[in-house]
Amino acid sequence: MKVLFVAGFGPSVREMQTALAFYRDSLGLPIVEGEDVSTKEVDGVKYFSLRPLADAAESCEAATQELRGKGYRLLVEPKTEPRGQTVARLLSPRVCSSE
Repeated sequence: MKVLFVAGFGPSVREMQTALAFYRDSLGLPIVEGEDVSTKEVDGVKYFSLRPLADAAESCEAATQELRGKGYRLLVEPKTEPRGQTVARLLSPRVCSSE
């Protein structure tokens, strides 16, 4: 397999300033703080952003409720993992055939 590009990458971070110190200041990624904390200026990646871990937890809860409402079944209900991130697991519908 040859990956041609990454469409987007957005780590959820516990402390934004610590994450900026690492990704922007230490690694040198051209991250801009604005409406969101992101960049489109990393070769091979279309979009890179940092998002607060707390926001991800709220998004996960809302998304699972919406998916349940549409009749999808979760493999793993929302739970908080030891590192503090809230996650849920969903098996997406089969969209292509191996035939």
